Amino acid sequence: MKKTTKIFRATALLVLIAMLSIGFISCNQGIIDSNPFSEYTENNEIPEENRIICKDDYSLDKITFSSDGKTISFPKYKDVESVIGYSPEIQNNMRWFRRFYAVLNVNWAEGKDIGDVQPNGSQNGKITWLLYVADFLNLYQEKVPSMLDMTNAPKWLTDLMEHRKTLSKTYAKSDYELDVAKLYFEAEEGDAKIKLKWCLPSIVKRFSVFKQEISGSYTEITGIAQNATEYTVSGLENMKNYKFKIYFYDKDDRFISRIKLTAMPYSGTDSDYETDPNNFTEENANKFLKEHKIDFKIDDDSTSIHFEEDSSGNKKIVIPRYRPEEAAFSYSADEIEFLNDTDSGDVFWDRLKKVLDYKGNPSAIACWEANNGKGNVRYLLYLADFVNIYNKKASAMVDITKAPEWFKTLMTTRSKIDKDSDYIKNEFQE
Repeated sequence: MKKTTKIFRATALLVLIAMLSIGFISCNQGIIDSNPFSEYTENNEIPEENRIICKDDYSLDKITFSSDGKTISFPKYKDVESVIGYSPEIQNNMRWFRRFYAVLNVNWAEGKDIGDVQPNGSQNGKITWLLYVADFLNLYQEKVPSMLDMTNAPKWLTDLMEHRKTLSKTYAKSDYELDVAKLYFEAEEGDAKIKLKWCLPSIVKRFSVFKQEISGSYTEITGIAQNATEYTVSGLENMKNYKFKIYFYDKDDRFISRIKLTAMPYSGTDSDYETDPNNFTEENANKFLKEHKIDFKIDDDSTSIHFEEDSSGNKKIVIPRYRPEEAAFSYSADEIEFLNDTDSGDVFWDRLKKVLDYKGNPSAIACWEANNGKGNVRYLLYLADFVNIYNKKASAMVDITKAPEWFKTLMTTRSKIDKDSDYIKNEFQE
């Protein structure tokens, strides 16, 4: 009888271990978790019947579910969301995923970024995505209930939401973390001046602002009242980049957060622009473009980096997914997976970051966005160096036949300058 009892106990233990391993029963902070969607199953693929996607629909007044419960649509920013503390810049450019980033602790380092786990094309995504959705909705239901219309929410999701409320830790930010997330630091550029703006939620008791020219050390800007939320730095040189940073401290003088930004004053006159491609040089790198910007396009079906012209006559560089020809750049497995899976423009930007050294200058995307999206000369210098190095090390996937003639000339000019003067990383230089 004792032998039979031992066998039964051993078998029961094995069954329990098996159930834990596949996620039927799991422990979350000491609680037995019987929900099939949990941190212990989050790397599993979402079942087809539980696939759910998000999109923007600015015709709506609330966050709303489609009639089949498979799509959540998000409106423009609403004033009632002020309790979340979105910065003015995000308020004016609200997207559904910006809401997620604001209220959730998304772990990018573990491959749990929204783009890594959400449903994408034929991929159903990972269960982590469902946890994000449930935690986001729970937080909004608590903080901004008038923003939610849960009429068509599927029962499995509302059940998951209720279950997540019982856990001591989820992906939702705490009240303190939400206050920290409210912090922002922005710049309004003017003629020989830059107006800096920030906020002071209740957790902040002291702050310090520092200024740096692109080369040189930071110096603190003194004389700013501790209840101020903006300050104008005057006497600056137009078309020159300046860096600023702000430090926030709590009532016990403990550091809370640091935010950096780069800004450039300009006059608003024709002197801010460079229209002659022959003058697209380092000396004029900060000048704005009027008509020579080359935009980009991600094309899943393309096999090469090439150029095209749209119906409006705008030139674009076409960027494919990862190609075997790029082996010369030693992309990691994670980098390759990202280039093949993400829906964002990072398919382009991450390639530039891989092969270029910005040398302390604004990033390629910042130069592309300069002057309300018209771009600046430095963006074209980055682009010419990028195409040059790809044309050298992965020539089979580069076709510049339809590139503008002025851009081909710029590429040739850039290829002849001293290697210490271009933006190509040393590791890819011959």
